[in-house]
Amino acid sequence: MTAYLSAGLCRALALGVCWWAVSEGETYGWPYGVVVVVLATALSLRLSPPSSGGVRPRRLAARTGALLGLIGWFLARSFAGGVVVAGQALSPRLPLDPGLVRHQLAIPPGTARSVVVGMISLMPGTLSAELDGDVLQVHALDVSADVRSQVAELEDRVGRVSGWARG
Repeated sequence: MTAYLSAGLCRALALGVCWWAVSEGETYGWPYGVVVVVLATALSLRLSPPSSGGVRPRRLAARTGALLGLIGWFLARSFAGGVVVAGQALSPRLPLDPGLVRHQLAIPPGTARSVVVGMISLMPGTLSAELDGDVLQVHALDVSADVRSQVAELEDRVGRVSGWARG
């Protein structure tokens, strides 16, 4: 029961922060927000029950640090990639060499893999085109860029957040 309580409180807090961000801090939306947060928390506990081991503070701190690192890395890569893509789009002298790059995913199937596949499509110049088993086809605006190492780094970073480590 304490695992459900602590997981429920953490999830409700996270969902509450999301509601606050979506509502831009306006107080008039909170009566709806409370209902949505309670229902979303209950649904998340039903669909993804907490582990019986409970929350381990050291593990939680490591995963939180990994999450913050992933967010910073992703924002920096997105900004840098956006500048490059904008430059390529505006300057005909910069080469574009679009195509598909095959990448063998190491991260196991599940939520973490879905996050990796989704985040690739959010990064400038890349798009997750097809997933066939463990092989991901990534469409890239420039196949001469090292797309495979970028995807592998993304896998490692998402893996640290989810508790998976390349072995």
